Amino acid sequence: MPYYMLRNSPQERRGITADPRLQPPVSFQTGATITSPLPQPLVFAVDTTAQEPPADYVRYKIPVFSDRLIKAFETAGVDNLQVFPAKLENARTGETWEQFKAVNIIGLISCLAIAESRASPELPPLYSFDLADLVVEDARIGDAPLFRLAESPSVVLVSSRVGDLIMDSTDNFRGLEFRDVGSV
Repeated sequence: MPYYMLRNSPQERRGITADPRLQPPVSFQTGATITSPLPQPLVFAVDTTAQEPPADYVRYKIPVFSDRLIKAFETAGVDNLQVFPAKLENARTGETWEQFKAVNIIGLISCLAIAESRASPELPPLYSFDLADLVVEDARIGDAPLFRLAESPSVVLVSSRVGDLIMDSTDNFRGLEFRDVGSV
């Protein structure tokens, strides 16, 4: 099954400028369920305005999805999202948006075809590297519709079936970019 890498769209000029400060061991990057209590809601600093409102997918380090994007993913069969109420707040204008959730994508799958993939050389290995040409081993993925890449948990992969449903939706979701991923 083909896959896409889920990324922020470079067309979005505004978004989250700072994540809330969370105490370790809380991480939205490990693929593990968060069991520690978190502030309700999680407040994210943004530079969006009423004229340029937040996109459906925004992130600094913590992914934040609009409620309607979460619904679209769940309707498409994604069932591994742990969500926490979020509030996007522009301190300069006083504007806020509350129809968002901080999203913890549960699940890591080790499926990187290392010999066939090419990492950007200017970044350190693992956890923070960006893959210019990502290739995965389909046989190691199974039928997972959305997951984090175990070899680099900052990389989120989505099945083409789910990605195509989101892209073809009449909801006109903003802020997402689906980059093709190779497979062997």
